[in-house]
Amino acid sequence: TAHVPSTVALGSLLNATDSASLLPGGAETLQSVTWDWGDWTIDSLTTIGSVNHRYALPGSYAVRVHLLDVFSQAADVTDTVTVTVAAPTVTIATSGTLYSSLPIAFDGRGSQAAPGDSLVSSHWDFGDWTTASGAVVSHSFTAPGTYGVTLTDSTKYGLAATATRTVTVLDLATLTLRNRPLGIPF
Repeated sequence: TAHVPSTVALGSLLNATDSASLLPGGAETLQSVTWDWGDWTIDSLTTIGSVNHRYALPGSYAVRVHLLDVFSQAADVTDTVTVTVAAPTVTIATSGTLYSSLPIAFDGRGSQAAPGDSLVSSHWDFGDWTTASGAVVSHSFTAPGTYGVTLTDSTKYGLAATATRTVTVLDLATLTLRNRPLGIPF
């Protein structure tokens, strides 16, 4: 028999095993083992045991193991493996005290795609009817208040994930300079 896991994450090593029990003469008569991974990759071996493979793309693959003995008797087993991709992990960073009418930097560079995948777009919604695109953006809120800033990252395999961070924007009039409110002459 052959054992192929039914699912594996993209970029992870798949470990499969075969057995000569499919051959009438068993392992003593084994001549070759051929693994066809269903992705145009074939491994040819001369021993029974475990073999590793790493898929480059997500999808479902028919994995075929072909055992041949010294008497030209063959055994074939086909199984299916599904290579999955996890959604990206999305993070939002900003620093400092946030004031209305002043530009605020929002950083999504901490977001990560799953191994084997990559981020292709970042879309921001600032919760005040404005949006922006890019991993790092600057935005000015026109009024003080509490806003839900949402970042949606998408990957080359069409997966998307969203994170929301609540930010409190203070009134610019409360900003002080050298312990004096703005607008008061020195």
